[in-house]
Amino acid sequence: MMLGEGQTQFYKTFTRPVAKVLLLAVFTYQVVYWSWVKLEADEARVEADCEISYGETHFLRDG
Repeated sequence: MMLGEGQTQFYKTFTRPVAKVLLLAVFTYQVVYWSWVKLEADEARVEADCEISYGETHFLRDG
């Protein structure tokens, strides 16, 4: 299938800018995703530490 002159010029003009935008979008998504995962893990760790601390102070004191 042959491309017309207009289509060829379109792809020559817009292939690099579209690729750059898609690459930047994927990079941004990955940064936001991994930041969110890290924050969730930190929050879970803090909650677990609080529960452990609460258990140690209340159960070891009473036991």
